[in-house]
Amino acid sequence: MRKPRPHETNPPKAPVVQQAEVYTTPVKQQSPDVPLYLEMELAPHVMGELLAMTSAQRYAFVAEYQRKRKDKGIEILMVILTVHYAWLNRWGWQVLFWLATATCCGYFIWVFIDCFRVGDMVDDYNRDRAAEVMVYVRGMK
Repeated sequence: MRKPRPHETNPPKAPVVQQAEVYTTPVKQQSPDVPLYLEMELAPHVMGELLAMTSAQRYAFVAEYQRKRKDKGIEILMVILTVHYAWLNRWGWQVLFWLATATCCGYFIWVFIDCFRVGDMVDDYNRDRAAEVMVYVRGMK
């Protein structure tokens, strides 16, 4: 009689599947005075200063910032109307844009490039306004 081979006597073991550990990032505790979109929109140092303020100062900051901030959707409309630099208070660039658009080719090239830069231009403008409002609100006391 033949001797059984090891793989014939022992049934194959099912592979052991280890449960993967799930890593979650903790949700940042935000103040109820600060809307959620502001946390993503503001620079980290401005957000830190905002959370360190009193409730009345936070309310004043949010109200003033919402009044001064620009919206990306409106900026696209301003690009089509060729007044997007003026809308962002960049009058030197606006005059240069109008001079460059005197040639038909210059207009299409510049508008094409600005269509991709719109979001960054508005983000830069909003960051600058947030810093200005922060200085203003801190000085109010």
